Amino acid sequence: MSEVNLRRAPSTHTPPVLPMVEQRVARECYLAACSAAPPCLADAAGAWLETIQPPRWALEWSLPFWLGESLGLPSKVTRRLVLSNVVGLAYVRLQDAWADGEILPFRPTVAPLLATLLYRRWMQEYIDLFGSEQKFWAPFDQYLTEWLAATASSNDMPEHSFRDYGPDDFLRLAQRGAPLKVCVAGACVLAGREDLLAALTDAIDHLLVSAVLLDHAQDWSDDLAAGRYNAFVAYASPLPQTPEYRQINERSIQQEICLHKAGRPYFRVARDHLRIARKRARPANCPDLQRYLSWLDQQAATCGERLAGNAAALLNDAVRRLFGPMVSTDAEQPDSRKGDFSND
Repeated sequence: MSEVNLRRAPSTHTPPVLPMVEQRVARECYLAACSAAPPCLADAAGAWLETIQPPRWALEWSLPFWLGESLGLPSKVTRRLVLSNVVGLAYVRLQDAWADGEILPFRPTVAPLLATLLYRRWMQEYIDLFGSEQKFWAPFDQYLTEWLAATASSNDMPEHSFRDYGPDDFLRLAQRGAPLKVCVAGACVLAGREDLLAALTDAIDHLLVSAVLLDHAQDWSDDLAAGRYNAFVAYASPLPQTPEYRQINERSIQQEICLHKAGRPYFRVARDHLRIARKRARPANCPDLQRYLSWLDQQAATCGERLAGNAAALLNDAVRRLFGPMVSTDAEQPDSRKGDFSND
């Protein structure tokens, strides 16, 4: 459940999200579940919850509710799924933040203790719901294995360039968000609709690919400075994302934005994955998930348009500085490069 959210939404529109009353119930149940811990941990759990709120984390809070409603689960069971997912989000997000060296809203020494508390609560929720049901625990183990592998290798450079990415390379981008699929397995098993699991988890994988691509397009500068792998940087430059190539990579991105295609082929890839996600999610007949996918597609279109608009504004400003206000320039410069992902 990491690196799947737009950190700065490209438009003022907010994503679809579960009703406020359900958000309040989930918060109250989360705090109650952590209240028996020592006060310092209970306080830390509450502080951490404040960092993973909708709308930024709308999908993680909402997906189990949407699926529960669509699959006809009792409201009490659906609320347990929402709580389980929020606790799981808190645990996975804490591990990711810790691994990435982010500043936490409590003492660093509290982090491993809070992680243990959250993991225990997460497991207890699922044990209460599923007992020893292997139809749930087998995919649960698979999704956590994907997340662990992705987290361990998150800053490793791929073996080939972005332009040579195949389906498996793109899906690997999504695997730090693999725990999100746990609630999909839970809802399908509880509803007796295991036949939907493969299509729905495939849809979530493609959704996550798109979300990661959009997130990287917005955060490329921060990621480049911090030494984190970034797919948008890889799109613009085939060079390693290491300190000695940082300035060259930055120039390549600026050239891509201002002189070439402003990332249009990159954003087209993100939207292609959303198209696949919508198709794969159709058998579940989950209108809110489809609305979320449409919203994310809108963000992809807006993000690409905004990047191109910013590039045109920068170019116009540079021309005015050089030649004065009477000279104008086209918003888009000719691009003679061949192929969507050509950087020659």
